[in-house]
Amino acid sequence: MSLFLLLGLSQVSLATSVEPIHIVFHCSTTKNKTISVFKQGQNVFYQYGASLTKPELALMVTEEKVFKQPWNGVGSSFWNSMTFQNQDYRYSVSSSYNRNEGTLEYAGVSIQQNDKTIANVDCNLKSGLIDNLADFIQSFP
Repeated sequence: MSLFLLLGLSQVSLATSVEPIHIVFHCSTTKNKTISVFKQGQNVFYQYGASLTKPELALMVTEEKVFKQPWNGVGSSFWNSMTFQNQDYRYSVSSSYNRNEGTLEYAGVSIQQNDKTIANVDCNLKSGLIDNLADFIQSFP
């Protein structure tokens, strides 16, 4: 008799597992859009737009394709950044905090095309920001 039958377990329930979703970064922008970064399993997602169910831009890459830049320990601000590459475009999501006061100074995304900055989209610092960039960047192997 099968071990699954003896234990009363279904093979389907053992084989089916969904990785949890971890929010890395989420904010409302000063232009009433949303920037969102989340991780599920080995995949990292970047979304931007007025509606995250139908984002204007949605990227998915594996963890090893995300360029991470942790704070280098220099300066009066503590900052972290992660960058997604999409053909000739790079989307760098970052945040910075005053080291002495711990207050948020900046959060948003910088968009570059062929190494030239073409836009900066700032988060509304007075609305609900979820910022786990530092933890996410430090968790990379």
